[in-house]
Amino acid sequence: MDSMNVDANTPATKGDVQQAVVLLRGEFAIVADRLAKRILGSEARMDRLEDRLLAEMHDMKAAVLKAFEDSTFKGKMYYEKALTHTQTLEDHGFHLVDHEKRLKALEDKNPG
Repeated sequence: MDSMNVDANTPATKGDVQQAVVLLRGEFAIVADRLAKRILGSEARMDRLEDRLLAEMHDMKAAVLKAFEDSTFKGKMYYEKALTHTQTLEDHGFHLVDHEKRLKALEDKNPG
């Protein structure tokens, strides 16, 4: 703005105003470019963050589902074992009663 008057009391010329507009447009363009670059950089970082968070959520969901399936499987196995053990205990009880009857019969035949 070489032609601009420095004295505050002197009115600006049309050329001074046009030159100021050109300078301001240039400054606005520079600021707008910087701002656009920052916004694009921020969007890229946000996209990467979103992708990472989605991947972590997917991994956590898979881990929770696997833990649930494992515990369900273990619960089913324990339930089946409980049924099997109950039947085994009942069978042993029957055999013990049968052995007691036979021992009693032998004791009755051969008293002491």
